[in-house]
Amino acid sequence: MTLGDHSYDHRWIGEVVEDTTTGARGVFRALAPDGGKQKVAWLRPLGGGPEFTADPDNLAKPEPGDIPSS
Repeated sequence: MTLGDHSYDHRWIGEVVEDTTTGARGVFRALAPDGGKQKVAWLRPLGGGPEFTADPDNLAKPEPGDIPSS
């Protein structure tokens, strides 16, 4: 993913978050447009694999005991 100058700040970047719509968890990598003007959260899965996107309004931080250690 190439963000160039089109990424935005967010207080949870670099932290594990959960997409409350799907239950998927990952490390919040960036907040950036997804081919248009809509901002999406780019997440890296905890177990590895391709990054995926989520609506930033649907993100939550899991309780520390609910996050698997790497």
